[in-house]
Amino acid sequence: EIRLSLVGSEMCIRDSITLTAAGWSTEEPYSQAAALAGLTAGSLVALHPTAAQLMALQEAGVTALTAANANGTLTVYALGAAPAADLTLQITITATGQ
Repeated sequence: EIRLSLVGSEMCIRDSITLTAAGWSTEEPYSQAAALAGLTAGSLVALHPTAAQLMALQEAGVTALTAANANGTLTVYALGAAPAADLTLQITITATGQ
């Protein structure tokens, strides 16, 4: 489900992405591209794992999980280890005035 809200001149979109266990690269930093409708070059993306997901990631050796937007292409990076299970994360996209 996508939810939109306006914050000043910025639009915030809440959505989710699914990262598959098999989709991670084989070398650190582990990376996985994720398709995300509406992502533009100037959008900021924030990942929002749940507490249970954070605990499972920590137990699996993942020390950090972050997202990068390169000209409208989202890539999620994992440090320490690649997640060993599929992971569905809530995200927030902040679309800035471009």
